[in-house]
Amino acid sequence: MAEISDGSYKITLCHYPMMAWNGAAKGSYLVYGHIHNNTDAEYFRLLRSMPNALNAGVDINHFRPVTFYEMIKHNKEFKETLLSYLP
Repeated sequence: MAEISDGSYKITLCHYPMMAWNGAAKGSYLVYGHIHNNTDAEYFRLLRSMPNALNAGVDINHFRPVTFYEMIKHNKEFKETLLSYLP
């Protein structure tokens, strides 16, 4: 796990998704991997309601390297798409 800043945002990097991280209540971001685009696990309901928790997996990011801002956009699109058919 690492905590970084891009000059505008504080970002926590972790291989696994977390439900809380330093600065989460103040707008910092979590960038995680490990779960790919798995939406079957119980914890995904919570993750999809957390706009600042960003999945860095290639499955979410069109199988190519992306910028931080593209990652935000792709995660938002992925989560919004799922809201229409997941309980």
